[in-house]
Amino acid sequence: MNVVRVLLFFWLTLAGSGQHILLAQETRNPASGYPIHPVETSPLIRHLRTQIKSGMDVSLAKFWREIERNGTPVIERMNGDSHNVVVTFLWRGGRETQAVELIAPLESVPGMPHLSLTPLPETNVWYRSWTMPDDVRFTYRLTPSATASDRRQVTVPDPLNPSRMTISFEGGTIPTTELAIASMPNALTEEWITKQPSAPEGSVVQQVVNGVLSGERKIWVYTPPRYDQRAPESYPLLVLFDGFSYLHWIPTSTILDNLIHARKIPPLVAVLIDNSPNTRSSDLGYNTAFVEYLSDQLLPWIRTHYAVTHNAGRTIIGGYSDGGAAAAFTAMKRPDLFGNVLSQSGSFWEGHGATKWEFLATQYTERAKLPLHFFIEAGLLEDIAKDGPSLLAANRHLVEVLRKKNYDITYQEVGGTHEPVHWRDTLPEGLISLSKAF
Repeated sequence: MNVVRVLLFFWLTLAGSGQHILLAQETRNPASGYPIHPVETSPLIRHLRTQIKSGMDVSLAKFWREIERNGTPVIERMNGDSHNVVVTFLWRGGRETQAVELIAPLESVPGMPHLSLTPLPETNVWYRSWTMPDDVRFTYRLTPSATASDRRQVTVPDPLNPSRMTISFEGGTIPTTELAIASMPNALTEEWITKQPSAPEGSVVQQVVNGVLSGERKIWVYTPPRYDQRAPESYPLLVLFDGFSYLHWIPTSTILDNLIHARKIPPLVAVLIDNSPNTRSSDLGYNTAFVEYLSDQLLPWIRTHYAVTHNAGRTIIGGYSDGGAAAAFTAMKRPDLFGNVLSQSGSFWEGHGATKWEFLATQYTERAKLPLHFFIEAGLLEDIAKDGPSLLAANRHLVEVLRKKNYDITYQEVGGTHEPVHWRDTLPEGLISLSKAF
């Protein structure tokens, strides 16, 4: 499987199965609009054109030396605009280069659009520029081709961008993929995702739990530094769906180590629940049987083997995409067990049963207020849908429903799209927010 197919599989996996938010036809929220727009050129390219007129070879050599030193993409402030930047992606072509495509979520089209870079005449510079908010962060790759129509070439991370992240898939059947990261100046801080030398490390152990639903299920259990099984006070509990992703795509254990060391959250036990591709859709699709499995089998097992709380108010359940929606559904069904909901890009647009769209918003509207606290976030670039509301619009609607019922809720809209580089930054925000209720 080549890298382009890996990326498409990645987006399919994130969106779940059935109706895929990111592979649907465009529907934009008219109140916001897509915040990224192409521009013909940038200050960088205009300046290079001027330099070329006075000596192409010297100007080009100096240009590439500066690009190598400063890295890509090139980010420039817009005159008179304190909130947006001009971002230019570059490729240093060779004699054989006939086309270069950028794979990135920079247009309001489904999936991972292929965006053609433009050659600067009589140079080896390929470029393309967009304006975007100065708090956006996303991943991308580049595909150089020997012919303009050849997409068989392997895509690669930007060789001029040292900021990278790696995506691996459970079981190793799909190759590990390296992505370049484009970070704007005011994107969320990433201080919590990198191991801090002074922060003691907790422990992560893989366990297998037997249950009626799906037989054996793999989980990973994080225990904090100096964990004491006989501690006089039980530990708060964090439960996350898509355990492999929260272990490998999102450095949850490092985030927890850093937050605990900084006293941003108390020491807690985290359980990362495995959802394989064969069971994820059913597990996380407003599945009452899965809620019963969590409540009647998995949670009792955790409490038997670890010194964790029995207090719903000190228990967080969370996830991304379908996992975010499943967390809110689970807490709605069992508020006596799960008192705090952490949703990252929750798929609240989805319907269920006779409800075509936004099943969960309808459920919360019809029910009396429950003893729940929420942290909900969505990306500004998640404003794409098939027929009904976009993911962003559905998150806004659910938040409106919850606020009308006076729920305790923290809501954030982040400059990102439906991917781990966004969620790894907002997970610390959610944990800090919800742990205040402990």
